[in-house]
Amino acid sequence: MASAEHEDFARREATAALEGLLESSDWFWMNRPSRVRAAENKVVQLAVASRLGFCIPKTLVTNDPAAARMFLREFPRAVTKSLSTGATVVGGERWMMFTSPVLEKDLMPEEALKLSPCIFQEAVRKKADLRVTVVGREIFAARISGGDTDEVDWRAVDRANLTYEVCSLPQTLKRKCLSLMSELGLVFGGMDFIIGPDGEYVFLEINPSGQWGWIEYETGHKITDCIVELLLSPGR
Repeated sequence: MASAEHEDFARREATAALEGLLESSDWFWMNRPSRVRAAENKVVQLAVASRLGFCIPKTLVTNDPAAARMFLREFPRAVTKSLSTGATVVGGERWMMFTSPVLEKDLMPEEALKLSPCIFQEAVRKKADLRVTVVGREIFAARISGGDTDEVDWRAVDRANLTYEVCSLPQTLKRKCLSLMSELGLVFGGMDFIIGPDGEYVFLEINPSGQWGWIEYETGHKITDCIVELLLSPGR
């Protein structure tokens, strides 16, 4: 066996052994690795969220150029994003891929689009963004506003231009958030919503490994304390 092939085989075997050990354990996880992998898929997220009654944007996942064009004609205000992770490595450098506006003229060449499915969504008009962090049964909500409300992805905005406000959620939305966590088998998750002009909450996605330090700093939410308490007393 060639050296490169041997190294690849050894790596796969080591990974299988580690994953087997982790998945067969009865330890308390925040979150179990297999659940994270499944929940990171935006198709899975949106399907479960829709079934639970969340309002979600009109969405198309396709590698058919004709279908993509038809969708972008129907929804001239549209966005595209990655289906799995929002990071990639190009030339040895790590790049973040933010949600971006897309028009029909922006479509890549047909042969390129056929190689890899893309997700297209209607761009929902908004008053503000909403980050909901769930730890166990505890929910921490923060309204994010400021800058250009038409900005597709607030992560691309200078944080100095954003304002953060602790807010409460309707009980119906809280129940849906907890149901989504349960359906996806997650203990921790960061959910992103849009608050529409009419006050409607539109679910965008959930990050099962989302950062929380920045939102805790901006709002005073005791997310870290809640995580520590849950890890110390996982049965509560």
